[in-house]
Amino acid sequence: MFGLILKPIIMNNFAINSCVKISKFFRIDLDSINIKKRLLLVFIFLFIGFNYSFSQCPDHTTNICDGQKVTVDVDTLPFCDEGGTGIEGDISQNLDCEDSSGLNCFEFKFFRSVNSATESFTFDVGQGQGCTGELDASYFVYNGVTCAPLSSGGSQTNITFDFPLGINEIYIYLCINSNAQVTMCDVCRERPPCTVNVACQELDDIFGNYCEGDPCNIPVPTTIVSDVFVQNEVCDFEVIMESTDSGETDCVDSNGNNQINVIRTYTLKYFDVGINDFITIQTCQQNITLSEENCCVLPSLTTNDSSICAENQSSVDLSSLVTSNGTVSYYTSQNDADNANNPLIDTNVSPLIQTVYYVRSEVDQDCYVTDTITISINALPDASASGGELTCTILNIQLFGNSTTSGVTYSWVGPSLFSSNDQNPIVNEIGTYTLTVTETATGCTSTVNAEVTSDDNSPIADAGSDAELTCTTLEVTLDGSGSSTNPDADLSYEWSGPNSYSANTEDITVSATGVYTLTVTDNDNGCFAMSSAEVTSDDNSPTADAGSDAELTCTTLEVTLDGSGSSTNPDADLSYEWSGPNSYSANTEDITVSAIGV
Repeated sequence: MFGLILKPIIMNNFAINSCVKISKFFRIDLDSINIKKRLLLVFIFLFIGFNYSFSQCPDHTTNICDGQKVTVDVDTLPFCDEGGTGIEGDISQNLDCEDSSGLNCFEFKFFRSVNSATESFTFDVGQGQGCTGELDASYFVYNGVTCAPLSSGGSQTNITFDFPLGINEIYIYLCINSNAQVTMCDVCRERPPCTVNVACQELDDIFGNYCEGDPCNIPVPTTIVSDVFVQNEVCDFEVIMESTDSGETDCVDSNGNNQINVIRTYTLKYFDVGINDFITIQTCQQNITLSEENCCVLPSLTTNDSSICAENQSSVDLSSLVTSNGTVSYYTSQNDADNANNPLIDTNVSPLIQTVYYVRSEVDQDCYVTDTITISINALPDASASGGELTCTILNIQLFGNSTTSGVTYSWVGPSLFSSNDQNPIVNEIGTYTLTVTETATGCTSTVNAEVTSDDNSPIADAGSDAELTCTTLEVTLDGSGSSTNPDADLSYEWSGPNSYSANTEDITVSATGVYTLTVTDNDNGCFAMSSAEVTSDDNSPTADAGSDAELTCTTLEVTLDGSGSSTNPDADLSYEWSGPNSYSANTEDITVSAIGV
């Protein structure tokens, strides 16, 4: 007996089952129309035995054992550009399976479905294990019409089989007279051409209105292919859809039936790289009927977009942005514009964010056009300003204005009708100064204030009391002082006086008569105050009179000296002091003495 045991080999995730079982493979959708690839079926048969030739095919209905048959559904094979699959098995001696010549044959049946796109397949025969061995067998091919020997052994490659027209089965027979190992590898099929099957959608007739002598208002054709055509298979090639209108396209009622009849033809084409041109696949038609009833001549409508300044700084009248010969109204949504609902009462608008307004121009309720106006928002320019402080020494202040926005102008106003277009003007009055920065391109403005203040508080100076030099008081101290209501006061002192006298201390000690002036300065604001003290002199000497000389005698043992004093100083405070012989002293105006002498 002869028997065949087949073992599946998994290659690239595909497998073929033996023993008349139809293999199930992953189905790949067709996706190319202009590139035809061959279906590649590679078989390699390894045998040990003798080589025989035959003139006719074995009878596949009687001479082939069921265990030595493989049926392959070509339509389920993987495409050759995606990999292949394979099987292997053993043929053992089985006399029941021999034909009249004593050969044992193995049958490969390849079939396709009735509507298959597969046209041909190819296989290689090699040497060695794993589809590389030398052949020692005879094999034939039967395509359902003719039977022909394929080889009597040796090495064969790139052999192609075509399915004849109307034939969907091809048999390949391998015949030997000894045991053999059978291997089928890299089994795959050609990727067939992409078949385009296109049908027309059920296009509804279009009805509309026209006006004699005016534009027909024939509806614009669609540009969406799927609105017109149904494609049963999507192929990877360039497709275009064209449309043409025929009939009364000039809007002249040639039939006198108060209708304009137009036939619109859509043509679908694909680009064939073989001829480098587009080829028509399918055409579809649509009927368009326009009636003169309810004649509508659409009004003209032109709109312009505009912009305003942010923060409600400016506004725009929508009517100034529209030109139309119809009745115009304005809306905040397309739906309201289409249905003439909720029109704007005030067309002067100042939105805070970019806003689209919808414009409707109509000649009557059912004859209108719409358009849009977009109002964008211009940002306000950046602005900053700074002032300063006037003091007793700083009599003018420069104001500083600045903007990071390019292309701006500057304008200042302030106290006493002050105005200037300089960016950094100079002022000499306290108060609030307002800077307006204007962006030239948009007209948008920003305002900012700068303050000019004053610190002119003068300190208080006190040179102290007047002083007097006398015959005994040869120098005096002037006790100067200063104070201020300025909390940041930084006081300094400076004296000036007779004979170019100067000093920078708070108190001074002097010995010359004259007027001494103290200047107290607040170094924080430069303000100062002055105070003077006078040093005078009282050096008028009094007049002393000791009286007349006197004489002691034998009888006049003591005498009285009648002393006296006087002064031109009205405030004189006279004191008396006598001195004489023998260390005499007395402090009375008059004295009585008993000793002679001066």
